[in-house]
Amino acid sequence: MSFYTTVAQYYDAENADKRDDIDLYLELAEEVGHPIFEVGCGSGRVVFPLARAGYEVVGMDNNEAMLTLARERVEQHPQEIETLTLLQGDILTAPLPKQKFKLVLLSYNMLMHFHEQDQQIADRKSTRLNSSHSRASRMPSSA
Repeated sequence: MSFYTTVAQYYDAENADKRDDIDLYLELAEEVGHPIFEVGCGSGRVVFPLARAGYEVVGMDNNEAMLTLARERVEQHPQEIETLTLLQGDILTAPLPKQKFKLVLLSYNMLMHFHEQDQQIADRKSTRLNSSHSRASRMPSSA
């Protein structure tokens, strides 16, 4: 059983105060537009504010328990989150959506889940292939 399967039921409560980066992602979205792709979207901490703001967003996560939380949130607010698509899969092995994304996000320390440098390079290549902008932005990590 993965770490996130074990903690999924507590994840949103534990991270409820982690919102200081959301304005940055909204500003980036305003600057470059949509569609937006988030790698490791989890329970939707980042994709929901973006979708509520009207952006077309695709979130992918490899943990079904976390995606179940996200889907439950969608069911609670279907009119607010019409522009959100959630996908289950590993970014390194799953087929990626065919569309080009104007913004690809790896938020909230997502890169730390790629333990080996070759995984980090593979992730960068796979997301770059699907991005219409090649500019990378480094986000400050939350302490």
